[in-house]
Amino acid sequence: MINSKKYRTKIIKLSGLVVFFNLAVLINTAHATTCTSSTTLSGLIDSTGQNECTVTPDNVNFDVYQFGICTSDPTYSDLDSCDFILNQLAPVELNLGSGDTGTLTGATLNNIGAKNYTHTFITLKNSVNLTTQFTFDTDQQGYDGTYGPVCWTNGQSDGFKTNTPTDNSITCGLLSAADPTETPYNYNYLGASGNYTTSLTTTEGNTNDYTITQGLAPSSIATTDTDGVYIFTKQALGTALDLTSVDLPNYNIDISFLVTDAAKMVFNTGEYCHTSKDVAEGGCLGNIEVEAIDIVITGTE
Repeated sequence: MINSKKYRTKIIKLSGLVVFFNLAVLINTAHATTCTSSTTLSGLIDSTGQNECTVTPDNVNFDVYQFGICTSDPTYSDLDSCDFILNQLAPVELNLGSGDTGTLTGATLNNIGAKNYTHTFITLKNSVNLTTQFTFDTDQQGYDGTYGPVCWTNGQSDGFKTNTPTDNSITCGLLSAADPTETPYNYNYLGASGNYTTSLTTTEGNTNDYTITQGLAPSSIATTDTDGVYIFTKQALGTALDLTSVDLPNYNIDISFLVTDAAKMVFNTGEYCHTSKDVAEGGCLGNIEVEAIDIVITGTE
């Protein structure tokens, strides 16, 4: 059995491009393979060389403050080339899951002009919340020492930032014990590098830049975990959105947030398991983390 769902939420009318904001912010930028009930650590390593696979979570929610498109490369401190689709002090909570809920309230196209847009950006609260559970054919050991065929998010905040098993965000057990709980994933861990910013290139060939900021853009970069409140993400469009020669009043643009494969399960081995287990022993499930939330923009004239 493959645990697979697909959710797509239409947000507003506005064309012909796809934007991928990969929120994982990982050194390894290749999208992992999709998890199945028969997935094993050794099988993943043999087939992909990775220790992780993706799942579609039961629910993802996050707060959006700003969203826009730009005619040149923006930065967290300079949005002079950008036009806002959303820009407000109070966040819009996007809640994506079964039932296709989630509306970007307050979004408007009034600021979009007859321009050639080459970049896009979004400002979020610096955490994303996941809720999910996944069923395997065989028992799995959770990083916290729990054991069973069903594994779920346990509500432990920021578990992936620590080496403490009980702080990890995944628990495994019997179906009767499953209690999937909303679990926040905070991006202040970028500060571990000392600069609160990073970039990566997705498998689609797009480069995403991520910066933890003190305020809404334009703003200053964070200097501590305490003053790092937002995450500013920007990306060059794979294909420019050229509106210089279209009939804007009759041009329809749809924006959707897609959470298929938006989470990933990470397998660990050795000392990174509650009870040391090597690859041959199946390792342990180390975490469920955010992988990618895709923003899909399409349109017709």
